[in-house]
Amino acid sequence: MQNNELSEFDRKLGRKIREARQLRDMTQTKLGKALGVSYQQVQKNETGKSRVSAERLEALCDILDMPLSYFLGTSEIPRSQWLFPAETIRLANSINDLPSDIIQRNIKTLVNSINIAWRTKIET
Repeated sequence: MQNNELSEFDRKLGRKIREARQLRDMTQTKLGKALGVSYQQVQKNETGKSRVSAERLEALCDILDMPLSYFLGTSEIPRSQWLFPAETIRLANSINDLPSDIIQRNIKTLVNSINIAWRTKIET
């Protein structure tokens, strides 16, 4: 492999960056601003089309609050750092933004009822 060719490691690192960014419910634009680069550069890093420097990797660890070992593939996200997927957070925020407390409670009750029914079906 020549020096300018990207490796499978670059692609795996990019996937880890995307996963960590999404866990933090952060857009490519927001991450790019925090890193001092464009969202296009973040996109290139995430797709493995552009190599991530050691300096940028250190900044990613700080911004995304992840250990270096996570990005290097030597560890997974510790259970204590698991966050809800971005879609779940958006859904919860949408429910909480509803103007009526009664509607909020009814939706939460409905979702809990579905969850209980689903778990009961799975266990039997």
